[in-house]
Amino acid sequence: MAKMPADGTKIEVDTVTPGTPDTEVTGVKSFSGFDGERPEIDNTDLSSEASEFFLGKRDWGSFSLDWFINYSDPGQNEIRAAELSGALKTVKITFPDLTTATFKAYVKNATSLSGGISGMLEGSAALRITGKPTFAKQ
Repeated sequence: MAKMPADGTKIEVDTVTPGTPDTEVTGVKSFSGFDGERPEIDNTDLSSEASEFFLGKRDWGSFSLDWFINYSDPGQNEIRAAELSGALKTVKITFPDLTTATFKAYVKNATSLSGGISGMLEGSAALRITGKPTFAKQ
């Protein structure tokens, strides 16, 4: 199985044309996401010999970014603004092998902040994925 480094991954958000990711979010040091799962639907009744379940619709979960704070970065600023406005954003991740993941999300928090002596000013953004992401190879 081929391994792929995360270095070189590019994350973009729509700023000019809604639905079209067109502005890179810079300063990202790590990311994680697509951590949802299908919920269990209990279908057990009094005649069941054991618990019975169906699986519900796929929930794609959340996506988070850890970044070095840059208040002049258009991508970071767009994500911060979306938290305040409640706007639905389209995010595109391009991995080093040119595979892309594109999804819609709401920004739950983009204003967290940390820093200290001999350290960098850092923060994070928490996004809630809505709908189904699209994965493609360019």
